Amino acid sequence: MWNKNVVIFILLFVLMLILTQYGIYGRLQPDNIKNESPVSILFIGMIGSTMVYSLAKLVEKVKIGKWIAICGEYSFSIMLLHFLGFKLVNWFQCWFYGYPLEKIADFPFISFDVDVWMVFYVLLGTTIPIALSKVFGLVISKAGKFRV
Repeated sequence: MWNKNVVIFILLFVLMLILTQYGIYGRLQPDNIKNESPVSILFIGMIGSTMVYSLAKLVEKVKIGKWIAICGEYSFSIMLLHFLGFKLVNWFQCWFYGYPLEKIADFPFISFDVDVWMVFYVLLGTTIPIALSKVFGLVISKAGKFRV
């Protein structure tokens, strides 16, 4: 039940929590990077990379692993177009709660008290970009057949 990836992930996660409690971060923002030690940046980066790798090994055999693989394949499209899904959820919240339509422009999303909205933001923020990328790819492949 407890394979090495579970143990590695949990140990590194706890280590990361302990480090942040003591103010050891690996912040790379321009305003903060001058305050960080190069060693801590490299160390935190190695911890984070190893955590992501062990987590990836954990989910590769689970059904959600296929969805994560699809998200990885379309990660650029998701980064570029996720806001479209966010705006669709914002529009629905305006309709649902009777907010003025100007709230659709709230950045990055309308603040909410009910955590279930986050599920919709994640689902639509990933599925809409993936669907648009697939449709765009289909159109491009069909249009390529009709070139002179």
